Order: sequence, then structure tokens, then C-alpha cells
Amino acid sequence: MLGTACYGICVFVSNLILLIQTHNFTRYGEILIVLSMVAFFLILLIESKWQWSLFAPVNHMFSNMLGCPTIWFSMILATGSICLVEGLKQALIRGLHMWKDPSPKEDQISELYSNFSSQVNSSHAKSLDTNKLKSQKSFAFSQDPKAG
Repeated sequence: MLGTACYGICVFVSNLILLIQTHNFTRYGEILIVLSMVAFFLILLIESKWQWSLFAPVNHMFSNMLGCPTIWFSMILATGSICLVEGLKQALIRGLHMWKDPSPKEDQISELYSNFSSQVNSSHAKSLDTNKLKSQKSFAFSQDPKAG
């Protein structure tokens, strides 16, 4: 039972690391990672309920393993420590980046603002074609529904 629990913890830790280090979240990858975690319990349940000699070493292990609070505690401790270590690592990396360059320079801010304002102005100029609006407005007022 201890070996199976250790394998389950390895499944959870490896999938959790994959989930943390995924940089493109498309929902398909996350679903597959969660399904692989659920598959451990599902396959263990199927093998535990199967009465044939093929799965004799894990016969009736599902209820015994999940009923043991020590196994749950070790699973939570292992996955929680991975989350803690990865979170501290990311915070340390962000802190080092902030330490190298604590604030953006004035040139960068003015350049970003000018790029943003030019994009906004060009999008407004494209969307506001005054001749097109005037022709639509005159067409809308030239047709009188009562005169027809």
C-alpha cells in the first residue's frame, strides 16, 4: 500500500509541476493534466474492485488506502510543498528583476504613451469617416415613412 501511495504522490507532484510551468493556458492542457490526476484514483478503483488474479496485489486496496489519514496528509504535504517552492521561486525571480531595474525610465514611459496614443488616434480616424456618416444621415432623413 505504501508503494502505491508513493506512486500516487509522484503522479500528483509531476502533474502539478507541469501545470505550474505551463505558459500557454488553452484549457485543453489543463484538462489533460487534471484527468491524469483523476486517472490514478479511477484506475486504482477499477483494479481494486476487479476480483481476478491479474490485479491480486491491489485487491481491496482502494478503500484501505483512501481511508488512511496519513496517506492524505502526505499527499497534501508533498503537493503543498511543491506549490510553496514554486511560488517562492517566482517571487524571488520577480524580486531580482525589480532589484535590477526598480522603475521604468522616463523615456520608456513617454515612448509607451506616444505609441498608445498614436494607435488610439489611428483607430478613431478609421472608424469616424465623416463623409460616410453624412451620407447615411442624409439617406435616413430623406426617406419619410409617412410620405410613402
